Amino acid sequence: EEEFAYDTVATTEAGSGAAETPEPDDSVADYTAKIIYTASVSIETTDFDASVSGLEQKIRSLGGFVENSNVSGDTRWNNDGTTSVVNRWAYYTFRIPAEKFEYFLQLTHTYGNVLSTSRSAQNVTSSYMDFEARLSSLNTQEERLLDMLSKSTDVETLIALEQRLSDVRYEIEAIERNLRNYDAQIRYSTIDLSIREVEL
Repeated sequence: EEEFAYDTVATTEAGSGAAETPEPDDSVADYTAKIIYTASVSIETTDFDASVSGLEQKIRSLGGFVENSNVSGDTRWNNDGTTSVVNRWAYYTFRIPAEKFEYFLQLTHTYGNVLSTSRSAQNVTSSYMDFEARLSSLNTQEERLLDMLSKSTDVETLIALEQRLSDVRYEIEAIERNLRNYDAQIRYSTIDLSIREVEL
C-alpha cells in the first residue's frame, strides 16, 4: 500500500502566510525521491478576465498545462435591454512541473484575494520500488520462458509455455503502465484552483 511521508493540510485566510512544502532531507533522499504533490486553492477577484488570463499564461510560462477547466456565471439584464454575465466562477485543474509547485502557490495572491490554500505530499516510494522489483522479476521470467520455448518440441509444453508467456507479458504491460502513471504524477504536480468574481 502507498505510504505517506506526510499529509498536512494548511488553510490560510487572506493576508496570512501560507504553509511551506517541507524540503526533503538529504539523509533520506532515497526514501523521499518519489513524492506526488497536490494542492487546492480558492481565490476571489474583482477583475475576473485579467485574473483568469494571467493564471493561464503563468501556468504555460512555467511549463505546465490546463488539464481541466470550467467557467460559468449568471446572466444579468441591464436597463438598456442588453445582458451581461456576472458572478462568474472558473474551476481549473492545473498540472505544473513539481519543481515549480511551491513557487506557483506563492504567486497566487497576485491574481486576487486568496481565501484558502491546502496542500499534501504523498510518498509513493515504497509502491514504486515494489513495482520495479516485480517488473525485474517478470522480465527475468520472460527471458527464461523464451529460452524454454526455443528448446521445447512437445506440443502440450509449447502451448503451456506460450500461455504463461502471454500472462507474464500482460502483467509487465500493467506494471509499466502503473509506473508511467506514477512518473507523470511525480513530475507534474496537480493544483485544483477555483476563482470567483466579486464586485467592489
